[in-house]
Amino acid sequence: MNNDCLTPEVYQKFERSIRDIQIYGTQQEIEAVQSLILNINTKGYPIDNLLNILRNNLRKEIGLEMVKKDSYWIVDTVMCKLTN
Repeated sequence: MNNDCLTPEVYQKFERSIRDIQIYGTQQEIEAVQSLILNINTKGYPIDNLLNILRNNLRKEIGLEMVKKDSYWIVDTVMCKLTN
């Protein structure tokens, strides 16, 4: 995650999401988000672990099969260059 590209609005949404997971999340989700917070400034720290946990817990709740592969994302540095 490239903190240099976060607008105040995006930062607020991200912060709200982190807070909500710590309030309403499962033990596994809370541990994953806390690990993300502790390591967020590590260059290239993957957010995939948290997103995979959230995705699979949601899929389980709505009766869909589990997915074992990581998701693919648009690289935030590309989006940052487009918006700056």
